[in-house]
Amino acid sequence: ADIGITGSDLVQEAGAEVETLLSLDFGECKLVVAVPEHSMMKKIDDIPEAAVVATSFPNITRRYFESQGKRLTVVPVSGATEITPYIGVADLITDLAETGSTLRKNHLTPIANICEVKLSR
Repeated sequence: ADIGITGSDLVQEAGAEVETLLSLDFGECKLVVAVPEHSMMKKIDDIPEAAVVATSFPNITRRYFESQGKRLTVVPVSGATEITPYIGVADLITDLAETGSTLRKNHLTPIANICEVKLSR
């Protein structure tokens, strides 16, 4: 394609080299690290090395945790990331959040922001 509209999250995940022509003024959110609300993990330093993180963004997630000195097991999922800590798939997640209402409905608490996500073309 010669031109397209996408979120910066997908560009980062793919590791694509693109030229941003215009940042659009809608669709902004964050990629966050979230843990079950009953978790003892309150900040990144609390996450044990043996932890498992579920995400739709395995490349961004892996890079983020490596930059924090953490080598976690990253489990790629597509959809319903919020339930993975409750069905034994993961200890924590990374997911997109705009207001945090979906995280709260699923009894998850954000403990860190990985990056801001914006739409651009």
